Amino acid sequence: MGTGDYQSSVAAFINHLNVDNAEFIAAHNSAYFAELSKGQHPKATVVTCSDSRVQTNEFDKAPVDELFYGA
Repeated sequence: MGTGDYQSSVAAFINHLNVDNAEFIAAHNSAYFAELSKGQHPKATVVTCSDSRVQTNEFDKAPVDELFYGA
């Protein structure tokens, strides 16, 4: 892969992250973020080695701040 191809790939990936983040923000109202800004206190921390492509909400139905997954 040439330098130009690599840079295009990285730029496309960053753009994808930005688009996904914008969609996430648009799907939640300001009260959602205001509550999270007060702090998060998960009931458990799950430390595991998992495929980073798997979204944590595929493992359970817990609300966003109830579990923390670390790999």
